Amino acid sequence: MTQPNQLVQAKTVALHLGVVGSTLPTGLAAPGTGFFNVGLTNPESCRFRVSPEFEKVMAHQSNYPVKVIQTSDAAGIDIDLMQWNGDNIKAVFGGGTITTVAGSPTLYKYVPPSFGDRAELIAILDVMDGAKTYRFTAGRVFNESEVELELNKSPEAKLPLRLSILGGDAEDAWFLTTNDPAFEPPEE
Repeated sequence: MTQPNQLVQAKTVALHLGVVGSTLPTGLAAPGTGFFNVGLTNPESCRFRVSPEFEKVMAHQSNYPVKVIQTSDAAGIDIDLMQWNGDNIKAVFGGGTITTVAGSPTLYKYVPPSFGDRAELIAILDVMDGAKTYRFTAGRVFNESEVELELNKSPEAKLPLRLSILGGDAEDAWFLTTNDPAFEPPEE
């Protein structure tokens, strides 16, 4: 049956990043201590991706695979940040340090993380469509991608954030929380 109210338009998104180990909010409450909002993001850049990998098992008796085995799972969040600040720079480059330049209280120096010292983060991506919110939560993310800054006169310079979701043995790698009534489980 056609349900137009089940269409989703990402009218607003908000990305919060936090220190691994910070307390995740319950439900759709705002993230607390240990999190920061990345601020403005490019409206055409937000993507949540899931990329499983499979291996086909072939047999001489069939021209079609006789079985498909999932060999790995991968997921991530891609978004272009528009606000240039210390927290966002460190998120995009995987950590690092910012210090005040000696002898000048208004000059700051950013040094990217040393080889093998990139930091993990928590990511909470809220996608809002009117009264409906879809919250993608990943307890551990890692920026393992290339960073290429386009520093042109127009359009404005953006910070490309490409987060890969990491797994573990004690928690879900990622999950979705929503207040959308279309997700209500059927009665048994």
